[in-house]
Amino acid sequence: MATQIPAVLADAQIQLIFSAQVKNVRDLNSSWVHLLRTINRDLVSGNQTSLKTHTQLLGLLYCSWAESAFLKLIHTPRGFDGSTIRQIQQHKKDNGIAEAWKKCLELGIMRVPAAKAAGDLANIRQSLTRLVVTYIEGPALLRNKMAHGQWVVALNRENTAINSDLSRKIGELDVVQLSVMKNATEVLMNCIELLIQSPSKHFRSSIWEIVSRHDEQMLEQSKWTLEGKISQLKSRKPLSRSVGY
Repeated sequence: MATQIPAVLADAQIQLIFSAQVKNVRDLNSSWVHLLRTINRDLVSGNQTSLKTHTQLLGLLYCSWAESAFLKLIHTPRGFDGSTIRQIQQHKKDNGIAEAWKKCLELGIMRVPAAKAAGDLANIRQSLTRLVVTYIEGPALLRNKMAHGQWVVALNRENTAINSDLSRKIGELDVVQLSVMKNATEVLMNCIELLIQSPSKHFRSSIWEIVSRHDEQMLEQSKWTLEGKISQLKSRKPLSRSVGY
């Protein structure tokens, strides 16, 4: 039987948790930047042993950051009330993180007044759901395995056999993939935050601006490879700032 989330949070508790998660996310972002610099040095020097270890650590750091960022998101001030937060948290416990993101998105869209809901709201829902499926649902199981110490060889759900497919995907993770995943998650967070905080304002045009910018970034990022990053680092060219690449 799934664990039940206890009492509904009061406004003061919501603010307290949000403030705590702001600090956690800020520190995790600082650690991310520091680890990226270390990985860059590994790439330039060709130290494969150090590169492997630091890339695995970056994967674990991404897992921690994503969990902390989601908790920060659902406790956004002037957003969801305590009852809604409880609903999302229980949904996460019962169905997993990807479904919790979808629930958060759906509840955010429901905050939009009926008069504002016509036209392109369905397209916004479709676009943001696509981001959840691609960047949250897809890597969710991979993140779960790494967070539980299976960062080289992944096991099946029952821990009775090796999951070869997930093991391969873990082995293929690199700094470029992880940076893209983190950037895409930040885009999704920004969009849902607009829904949560500004359901009655001009959120639709703002979200389309963010999603359009994201699509342009994804088009650029689709051409990036680890080999290209190494070449860029060795030639001492400025690194792109759009996703920490």
